[in-house]
Amino acid sequence: MVTALLEAFGPERARELCQVFVSDAREKLDALQAAVDGGDATAAARVAHGLKSGSGFVGATGLQALAQEVERAAGANELAFARAHMGDLRDRVASAATGLAQLAGPCPDPP
Repeated sequence: MVTALLEAFGPERARELCQVFVSDAREKLDALQAAVDGGDATAAARVAHGLKSGSGFVGATGLQALAQEVERAAGANELAFARAHMGDLRDRVASAATGLAQLAGPCPDPP
């Protein structure tokens, strides 16, 4: 997907998309943590859905798959799954940012 972004938008725009993705993912991870800590499964599912969509856009399929599982679990009011995988989500965001940076250029530090 990043290759397609580079071809469609060029390297400068691809870097901007990387920056937007990392910033947005950081905000979503913080919001997801707050929702989980607050016991708000509806908010957790909504935030996980957004994280899934954004990661799919940039081709971060591992992150997308885990966010989808978190969304599903939160939708079933199973916040323990999200709680147990917050570190994994953060690691996958960092990995996606690294992969994007290798192709598009520097992104901000991952969350």
